[in-house]
Amino acid sequence: MAEAPPIEKRGEDYVLRLSGLEGAGYRVTVPGPMLDEELGASATEGERRAWIEAHLAGILGVVTARETGGVVDAPWGGLLVEEVP
Repeated sequence: MAEAPPIEKRGEDYVLRLSGLEGAGYRVTVPGPMLDEELGASATEGERRAWIEAHLAGILGVVTARETGGVVDAPWGGLLVEEVP
């Protein structure tokens, strides 16, 4: 199994850098309020990171949807996906 990408904490949000199709780079922000909804506001940083790692396939699906014009279902619509060099 591939190693999970590094997860950077920025304020209450968590940021990952991912590669898309044909080598495009993306920065994906998982907002803290989204994690509050999924895990509860009292979730620890470790629990939040574990949730992100456990749901990496869904996060990658959001990147793929952005590239291909696909539709994103809840809760994934709360992610911010930005193309980066």
